[in-house]
Amino acid sequence: MSDDEPDYLSDEFLVQCIPNDVRPGLLYHAGQKRKHELLKQQEKDNVENRKKNKSQKQIEEERREQGLNTAIGADNKGFQMLQRMGFKPGTSIGLRSRESTSTSSSIKEPVPIVIKSDRKGLGEKTKKEETRAKIEEWKQRREQLADPNQYRNRIREDVIIKEINIDLKRAQSACKTLNAQNNVVEPPEIWFWPPVIKVKEDDEDEEDLEEEQNDSDEAKVEPPEQLQAVTRYLRSEYFYCIWCGTNYDNEEDLENSCPGNSRQEH
Repeated sequence: MSDDEPDYLSDEFLVQCIPNDVRPGLLYHAGQKRKHELLKQQEKDNVENRKKNKSQKQIEEERREQGLNTAIGADNKGFQMLQRMGFKPGTSIGLRSRESTSTSSSIKEPVPIVIKSDRKGLGEKTKKEETRAKIEEWKQRREQLADPNQYRNRIREDVIIKEINIDLKRAQSACKTLNAQNNVVEPPEIWFWPPVIKVKEDDEDEEDLEEEQNDSDEAKVEPPEQLQAVTRYLRSEYFYCIWCGTNYDNEEDLENSCPGNSRQEH
């Protein structure tokens, strides 16, 4: 090796390369290491200060809420003027009729101030709600004008179906309870008791609920027929009426006290 060529393995050559490498893992001088530690500590202090110190927006919101929730003091000039005009704390402002001295319907508290935090225009939310309500009203009117009789019949059918389903659930629950009280472990038909809800695990993370029912038997019987069958069974076996909610003593007591085996008769 000639004298002009640098010795790449010597300490002098490595010291010359270190000042150009500013990566944290290659700090060599104590001054650079100290500067790096100060920068890390300063960044940590800034994060802690941001957590401790509230932002200007939070401070403004708290001061605004405190001011709105604070009643006007008695030393306020405006409040003193209202008192001279007859105002008393806890009463409403305004002229009352001589015939009525009640102020229950008057406003005793100021109208609350709602601060908008979004960028939508004033009244945008109210306008959308009103538009939605008008659309629903227009749809209902269109259905009524198209065929009033059909519309009324459809509404009536929906109400009847809803009532049948409610009564059927009540009858099934009553049947299961009375069967259990009389040590009956199985229903006369699968649909005499409420449907059994069981958990079906398809995957480890997913669970689906399904109703255990006998499709071949229940598909043949409509809900109105199911209701009639269950209520007849309850009346004949236990002298019980779901609409009366009473367990009668015997068949004669049931016939004399219960109007009949339907919602309409009750």
